Amino acid sequence: MWGICGYFSISSSQQAVRESGLQYTHIVFLFSFGLFAEANATKLLQAKGNTVLPMLAQIAGAVLNILLDPILIYGLFGLPAMGIRGAAVATVLGQWLAMFIVILPVFRRFPVFSGRVLPADCIRIYRAGLPAIAMQSLNTLYIVGLNLVLKQFSESAVLVLGIYYKLQTFFFIPLMGLQQVILPLISFYHGAEQPQRERQVLGCSIKLSLAVMLTALGAFMIRPRRPSFHLHSRTGCPLHRLHRASDHLPQFPVRRPGNDVYRIFSERRARENQPAGDCASPGRSPGPPGLAVPL
Repeated sequence: MWGICGYFSISSSQQAVRESGLQYTHIVFLFSFGLFAEANATKLLQAKGNTVLPMLAQIAGAVLNILLDPILIYGLFGLPAMGIRGAAVATVLGQWLAMFIVILPVFRRFPVFSGRVLPADCIRIYRAGLPAIAMQSLNTLYIVGLNLVLKQFSESAVLVLGIYYKLQTFFFIPLMGLQQVILPLISFYHGAEQPQRERQVLGCSIKLSLAVMLTALGAFMIRPRRPSFHLHSRTGCPLHRLHRASDHLPQFPVRRPGNDVYRIFSERRARENQPAGDCASPGRSPGPPGLAVPL
């Protein structure tokens, strides 16, 4: 909470952007318990093989967020217009709805949680998750660094980066879903000492990732300006900025396949480096978790 002011100060020189960002993040951060509780309950359900309910919970939360956004932002149906705060409230309510959907089955299955927290177990958990934590942190630092560089040119350059990342998110969604699917498969086959099945999962994942990126290549190389215009022409963004953003779109699908293949291999490496007893067989002696930085 204390570092948010500094983040918005280095990310934008416009006072309105900073004030809106602070209003949004204060609400989202203070009431983010639903997000973390939902994530933990989702992992418990996924560990038992239930992946459908977490998917439905996130869909329900996203739909509620979409429905509440215009109502709370613009004050529809007699409600007061809350502006950016309304968007934050809609986000929080969507997170809490998803939390209740997944957490109720968890408490029905495990009505009483007994035991105590062991520091040694916490260290093992964070040791296994350290590569994922580092990768997510590096991505955030990467965006902050780009904002700092582009801010030296103009606010338009920062806007172009925002448009670029919004558009590429559409093609990252299936890849992130694929990543969640291959994690338990690779973990199971690695623990069962079936390297042939591991390689099959890895090969299928690479082919699917490349197929998604080739689709992105076709979309952005054939008509690079059309998706940018359709998504942003009604936001008041000047036309020359949209042209400038669209000039960079064809480069995205050419660069991304290598990164996506890297992500798949890094997930496999993370499974191999988990402490013995988590997913590896008793006879294995995994090494320390590795850390790789994508260039």
